[in-house]
Amino acid sequence: MRGSVKVASIDTSDEGRDTHLRSVDFFDADSFPEITFESTRVESIDEDSSRVFGNLTMRGVTREVRLELILQGTDTDPWGNDRAGAEVQGTLNRKDFDMQSIRRSAGATRWSATRSGSRSTAPPYCRKWRTRAAGGSRVLALMICRTCRVSTNERGGSMSDRWPSLNYAEWSETCDTLHAHTQVLGKLAAALAPPEPQLQHAALVLTARGFETLPLPAPGGSGAVVVALDLRSHEAVVEHSDGRGARVALAPDRAVGQVTREVLRSVSALAGPVEIDPTPQEVWWSAPLDEDSEHATYDPAAVRSYFAAATRAALVLAAFRAPYRGRSTPVNAWWGSFDLAVNLFSGAPADPPSDDFIMRNAMDSQEVAVGWWPGDPRYEKAAFYAYAHPAPDGWAGASLAPAAGRWEEALAQYVLDWDEAIASADPHQSALEFARSALEHSCTACAWDPALAASAQGNPPPIR
Repeated sequence: MRGSVKVASIDTSDEGRDTHLRSVDFFDADSFPEITFESTRVESIDEDSSRVFGNLTMRGVTREVRLELILQGTDTDPWGNDRAGAEVQGTLNRKDFDMQSIRRSAGATRWSATRSGSRSTAPPYCRKWRTRAAGGSRVLALMICRTCRVSTNERGGSMSDRWPSLNYAEWSETCDTLHAHTQVLGKLAAALAPPEPQLQHAALVLTARGFETLPLPAPGGSGAVVVALDLRSHEAVVEHSDGRGARVALAPDRAVGQVTREVLRSVSALAGPVEIDPTPQEVWWSAPLDEDSEHATYDPAAVRSYFAAATRAALVLAAFRAPYRGRSTPVNAWWGSFDLAVNLFSGAPADPPSDDFIMRNAMDSQEVAVGWWPGDPRYEKAAFYAYAHPAPDGWAGASLAPAAGRWEEALAQYVLDWDEAIASADPHQSALEFARSALEHSCTACAWDPALAASAQGNPPPIR
């Protein structure tokens, strides 16, 4: 695959911004009129997706980049020729191409624009490369992210403005495989991190690339190590604080056991010897993680949909907990139950519901938990959920807002099904309303300090 783009052709529908992008501050069109890309190898992910590696030359600097190619389909043009369409995306760092600083001369254009009531931001640091292929000819086009926060599609709309549908039954095999992969990360965190109350040290974090551990002490004392599941490149990633790293492919359809062994070898090589208990936890299968050949289905498209949904859910949970003035957890990704959750505490102790290791350590305080799961065999719908511990008489069966929020007797929890949330006019607000309503009801039923309950509604505001 070869392609080039004339820097002078950059068009973001804002003349001032385009002039600045062509200037020496950015692409320096006068000195470097073309940007070129030439692929060096292609790795297949699945039938419709591949990773493309190649050399990108911009401002006279050539760097190897990795792009993700997604086949869009085939068709026949009016002349009877077969045509194939593909989309390629990747992220670039401007500093790699000697765009080290944003310089402004006295006459430099400061650009801003207002469209449909929203203000675009400047300068643009996000750069998305997209290649459209048609038969033997390929044209490389530079797409500039107008807000530096989201990708844009060719019709000018946001690629992330719709919440994706999600149904466990439709991707159960991939979901269970991904769930098993997260258990490896969680067990590494449990083995290496200093213990925290409510087992917080074992939780994962959902980031812009996928699931990650917090920085963990390297077993050999050489620094810190982070282990992640990159749900964009579909790889397990091991990174040492000294800059070394390793990647392990999750696709196409690699067994959990094979991935687990490679990840553990990588951690040991980069950070020092480490052992985990490979027994899976809180799941309906029993094969040790490092021997698991049963879970070997990994559909990148399904994972992308899940990741998009989980990201939306995490943003709701983060907004919910933000104003609360009592003790609370961050948005945790729990690898046993494969859910996202925040826990808000009253400050009072509580008796654990059982002497099970997880229960006696994770549920020894009065709390309200609000979370989200993608579904599982016992409840196949993705849903937001809420529970209180300990739950007094009269707590169950209340009416919450919005009306779609309901008590689910089989789970002994309140739920707002994902399909109900995304069918509303404002899914984020509907989910946030459910979380706040569940907390308000729980605080009243459980006789919490009214000031704590009020703080979750922003009274007093978190920032004055």
